[in-house]
Amino acid sequence: KFASERKKNFENLYKFFSTYEKFFVLPEKDPRADVVWLAFPLTLKKDIPFTRKDITEYLEKHDIQTRPIFTGNILKQPGFQNIKCRTVKNGYPVTDHIMRNGFLIGCHHGLKKDEMIHLKKTISDFLNQFIQN
Repeated sequence: KFASERKKNFENLYKFFSTYEKFFVLPEKDPRADVVWLAFPLTLKKDIPFTRKDITEYLEKHDIQTRPIFTGNILKQPGFQNIKCRTVKNGYPVTDHIMRNGFLIGCHHGLKKDEMIHLKKTISDFLNQFIQN
């Protein structure tokens, strides 16, 4: 039941965020994987009119918890400072972007219908201020 609810919540959020794809890189999964989502990962696209801090502070002020994506470029995490590793000349711009611009919102089986409505309304209220009519 937990897995079924999490998958349903993920699909619900994916459909919702698809209408705001101009702002977000939406998650993709390998079609061979059977993913049971605990959180919904979002990464802000480049050159949008708000930052991760802007949206996550807004969500938190409206009782919606967020979390940063905690890895991104794992080589920049303190625990990996002194490990031997291969690096590439231009670095890792995709992982660096995710580390600076990615965050998670809940997608777990405990989300109730009214909480999902609140989540979507709050995000719509924030994003709609950046959409030209």
